[in-house]
Amino acid sequence: MASFGIIHWLIVAAIVFLVVKPFLPSDRRTMICPSCGSRGPAKIQVRGSIWIEIILWLMLIVPGLIYSIWRLTTKRPVCVQCDQPGIIPIATPRGAELAAKFSPS
Repeated sequence: MASFGIIHWLIVAAIVFLVVKPFLPSDRRTMICPSCGSRGPAKIQVRGSIWIEIILWLMLIVPGLIYSIWRLTTKRPVCVQCDQPGIIPIATPRGAELAAKFSPS
C-alpha cells in the first residue's frame, strides 16, 4: 500500500475544510446596509460558479485548485435584502449614524 505524500494530505485537508466549514459558527453581528437600511446578519456572497468548479476539478487538479482558491478568497458580506456590498456593523459610529438615518419616524 502506497503512503500518502504531503500533496495528498494537503488535498484531503482542503476537501475536509470545504465540507466542514459551512457547519462552523460564523460571525453573526448585527449589520446595517447603507443602501436600503435593513438590519441583521450579513449574507456571504461567493463569486463564481460551483458547477464550473466541479468541472475544473474533474478535468485536472490544478485548474480546480486555482479556481477554488479564487472563489474562497473573493467572498464578501452583502445585504440580505438588496445584495449590496459594503454593509457596516451597527456598533460602529458610521453604523449608529445610519441607524438614526433609517430609523422609523
